[in-house]
Amino acid sequence: MSSLARANSPLTYEAPDVSVCLEDSYVVSPLQAGMLFHSLYVPHQPMYIRQIMLVLREAVNVPALKEAWRLQFKRHPILRSSLRWEGLKEPVQEVFTNVELPFEQYDWRTVHPDDYEDRFRDLLQQEKRQGFAFSTAPLMRLKLICLNDADFRLVWTYHHILSDGYSDVLTIREVFE
Repeated sequence: MSSLARANSPLTYEAPDVSVCLEDSYVVSPLQAGMLFHSLYVPHQPMYIRQIMLVLREAVNVPALKEAWRLQFKRHPILRSSLRWEGLKEPVQEVFTNVELPFEQYDWRTVHPDDYEDRFRDLLQQEKRQGFAFSTAPLMRLKLICLNDADFRLVWTYHHILSDGYSDVLTIREVFE
């Protein structure tokens, strides 16, 4: 494997506010390269932005849920990845050790139930429009919406370059085990 495709020693990149350690680097698969090309060619079309909304009709232990996702980050390097292609022969996926879990909470307990549908539609559309900066890990976000003390929605927005449909199900299963 070329030196371009594999990092032999950890490198530290300085971001504006955080030091992130590069754990690994490798050439992306042909499918990932195609998705990257299409996403860069038509940047405002969210064709590869995927969203899963889970209905949680029970009280949610938010710290435990965050910890479960943090463990997924630790277990699955793809979730801590970004992409680099500029100035390279082939795009590479870079895996970082210090990636913060993008987890936001919304309290909609004061929102009238008749307004939920519009609020959810707006939130999902906004998430898709926001897209992802491929050079910044992670290429996913989580949003937890509280409708009442025993009714939550968890929205997982991510770029399809990270995961296929089968892996999505496995990831969700691992989070809730």
